[in-house]
Amino acid sequence: WSYSAKALATAGAVPGGTVTSGGFDFTWPAVAPGAPDNIQVGGGDQVLDVKPADGATELSLLGSASDGPSTGTVTLTYTDGTTQQATIGFSDWTLGGGSDQPSYGNVTALHTTYRDVMGGSVDPVGTDVFATAPIALQAGRHLASVTLPATTDGGDMHVFAVATA
Repeated sequence: WSYSAKALATAGAVPGGTVTSGGFDFTWPAVAPGAPDNIQVGGGDQVLDVKPADGATELSLLGSASDGPSTGTVTLTYTDGTTQQATIGFSDWTLGGGSDQPSYGNVTALHTTYRDVMGGSVDPVGTDVFATAPIALQAGRHLASVTLPATTDGGDMHVFAVATA
């Protein structure tokens, strides 16, 4: 199973476009159809460079989990070398087949009414992409990067984008 590029575009996620959710403007990955558009989190050394918005006070990640909800610890690194850790969580992309509500303070950023199935068919289950609960940035510091969790608890975590506001 996978997200449907067509359904995501209808919901507002086009390659290189902006997905706005929870006060954050995320840039949807600009990749060719069929190419990976997210990072499956885990294994360590997954560092995302961040160019924070002017006056940014918070950070959020755009993503979801598969095979159940997932949590992990991110490390924020500032230009002065200091770090900050925070726990993030993503709800399962189908919310348990539609029986669950978003958790971990997630906000639904995108919703589609189906997902693609290998071989060309579709599965008529709602699928979602979420924005994490905002992480407060340290005052007086300039954010340089976010290191994704080396390990996660629960399902598989997937990250599409990061944004500040």
